[in-house]
Amino acid sequence: MTINQQNIKIINNTALVPDKIFLLELTSKHLSRNAKPGQFIEIRCGQDLDPLLPRPFSIHSVKGNKIKILYKVVGKGTKLLSLKSPGDEISVLGPLGKGFSIDKKKKRSILFAGGMGTAPLYFLARALIERKLDVELYFGTKNSENLITMNPFKKLGVKIHTASEDGSCGKKGLITCLLDDKILKKTKSSKIYICGPWSMMKEIAKWASKNKLTGQVSLEKEMACGVGVCLGCVVKIKGEYKRVCREGPVFDISDVDWEEN
Repeated sequence: MTINQQNIKIINNTALVPDKIFLLELTSKHLSRNAKPGQFIEIRCGQDLDPLLPRPFSIHSVKGNKIKILYKVVGKGTKLLSLKSPGDEISVLGPLGKGFSIDKKKKRSILFAGGMGTAPLYFLARALIERKLDVELYFGTKNSENLITMNPFKKLGVKIHTASEDGSCGKKGLITCLLDDKILKKTKSSKIYICGPWSMMKEIAKWASKNKLTGQVSLEKEMACGVGVCLGCVVKIKGEYKRVCREGPVFDISDVDWEEN
């Protein structure tokens, strides 16, 4: 893995949902040539040391020399990032972490995304389709606001199934309400990939284990350094603690201790 810190100029920083969801576009030969689906970068969002720590962002898309980051404004760091304009320069470290592995023997891939869990899964979906594999996406959201993140998947031709907590889009309920016998028949010959809130991932992982399904999950933890030095993002994996930023963020579903973390 080739890690590099560099100052990069912003090409675009587009508000998909005003003041909430943004698509950041950068140009970097280094990142575009070395990034793999599931990896992330660290961005210093403010000026000087405010805020002190950089923020981790999943790599959403790579095309040519362009790299895109899908993010949601949730705190000071992301708020400062959302205020940046084309031409502004930011400090970026990456690509970081271990990404997804693609099993070419599995002809179908089932993706499960909750909320902004779509951020790393689009990059993966493109890689799967480029390898002539079938891809379906099961998406859970609180309301229709996050539906804007589905557009890139639709352009790829990905079949999408949606559940929303308020019933404003798709089936009313949590994403687990989509886990019926029909999807189980599909997943028997598929590999599954998951990213989203911990509670959602835990329930799908339990369902996968019960039905002897294989797959991977992209975990989210607070990361300070991004390279495994600070030990601030450890999780229990196979009875021992591992760093999400270094040994992850992608792990096999069956390896995560879902009860202890």
